[in-house]
Amino acid sequence: MAVLLTAAACGSGPAEENQGGGTPVDGGTLSVALSAEPDSLDPAGAAQAAAHQVFMQIYDPLVWLDPSNGEYVGGLASSWTTSSDGLTTTFKLRTGVKFQDGTELDAAAVKFNFDRILDASFKSPVARAKLGPLKTVTAVDPTTVELTYATPFPSLLNSLSQHWLAIVSPAAVAKYGNSYGQHPVGTGPMSFVEWVTGDHVTLQRTADYAWGPSFLHQGKAYLDKLIFKIVPDDGARSAAVQSGDVQIAWNMPAADFSLLKKKGSDLTMVAAPWSGGSLSLFLNTERAPTDDLAVRQAIQHGISRTDLINTALFGIYTPAEGPISPRTVGYTKAVEGKYPYDKAKAESLLDGAGWTMGGDGFRSKNGTRLALKIITQAQFNPIATGIQGLLKPLGFDVAVDIRAAAAATDANGKGEGTGGITGLVDSDPSGIQLFYSSKNYGGFDWSRIKDAQIDDLLSRQTVERDVAKRNEILGQLQTTIMDKALIYPIYQGAFLYGVSSRVGNLHTNVLAYPYYADVWLKP
Repeated sequence: MAVLLTAAACGSGPAEENQGGGTPVDGGTLSVALSAEPDSLDPAGAAQAAAHQVFMQIYDPLVWLDPSNGEYVGGLASSWTTSSDGLTTTFKLRTGVKFQDGTELDAAAVKFNFDRILDASFKSPVARAKLGPLKTVTAVDPTTVELTYATPFPSLLNSLSQHWLAIVSPAAVAKYGNSYGQHPVGTGPMSFVEWVTGDHVTLQRTADYAWGPSFLHQGKAYLDKLIFKIVPDDGARSAAVQSGDVQIAWNMPAADFSLLKKKGSDLTMVAAPWSGGSLSLFLNTERAPTDDLAVRQAIQHGISRTDLINTALFGIYTPAEGPISPRTVGYTKAVEGKYPYDKAKAESLLDGAGWTMGGDGFRSKNGTRLALKIITQAQFNPIATGIQGLLKPLGFDVAVDIRAAAAATDANGKGEGTGGITGLVDSDPSGIQLFYSSKNYGGFDWSRIKDAQIDDLLSRQTVERDVAKRNEILGQLQTTIMDKALIYPIYQGAFLYGVSSRVGNLHTNVLAYPYYADVWLKP
């Protein structure tokens, strides 16, 4: 999934889940089961949620977003000011901060990071978009950095609070080159130890860490070690947390989550909601039959979200009706009720588009079957097969192609199927440009669109400093996306965690990722 994921920032309360209390215990090893392997531990070069789970512990951002009140507080930057025209923001850096390789953080290091992301030869699937229309980065002096923009960028602080723009060690990048993503070095509370591909990533606490955000405990992490185990199989991941082999399982299978929550156990089931884009089926507008608006609209009307969530996901999630979550700033209710479940309407749309039902139960047109191919990862197999079953009565022949997360992402970027399933974990609505901007054609633009109207709306909301006007533009953007039926929204996203009773003080940020440096293990 592209983390790509502000509840508190938009006034709907903190996106935070807590597990356990009591007196902190120092030491111990926490094991966490991940549903997928990170694509990279270089935040500027990564795109997957699994990667973010890990590198959020290794690095620090310039600023933090406090999930309790939606306010921005100092990170590696102690303070900042913005010019009256909104084009220049100047940051004062904390002093005494060191990277885990012993080199010092200074303005030159920050400049190196952002210049690296801006470099056209550097492939940055998420971080580049987060920087917006950044023009120049200037190291004014060792503790002062100046960011100058071509146009105002009101999302700057939000972007900088996300770990896609966390600060990496220039010395480590120089040392490891293209393999830096396998040898990460930051300033964060946990330091990299090893990555055994297909098995685990191990971190250990940074001994001299003392510059965490004000809303977390101050000083080094409580844990000695943090091990992320790669467990893509749902059953194995659930079994691992139930047996105690791991203390936390991320992306718990919905069936086990529901069962364990109902029956009660030594585990706590935590549904940590994310803000950003709804979990959706993206429809390829270049490949038949989803190149036909009528077919895409028939899919909208032809699937009952309630039935899909109840049958495939045990009723855990809340249905979505638009491209961003209601938890996200700028959400518009205008998308609600646009595509109610209406089988007769779906059939009428297909009939009108020339798709006729055959004796075999499938529709066809000019000798071609009404066939869809959903390419997705194992995590979303229940959803894909649920869609397959719910569309069959309408005459759709739906094939589900399950691939590894990276392979599914690549295939959908190339438009190999008619649809792929993903969501956007983001604390600012600007993140959806990853999915709908023509600049990302061939990347996360899985709907394969190059739409001037959508590009214009995306550009306008990016530079609009007036909150009300920006929300109006965002509303137009959402309704346009749904008018064109580019996606079938499924549910408002949340990460499902299975958590051992031994885990104390588990809480998440607005993107639903845990602050593991704040976690301790009870005896």
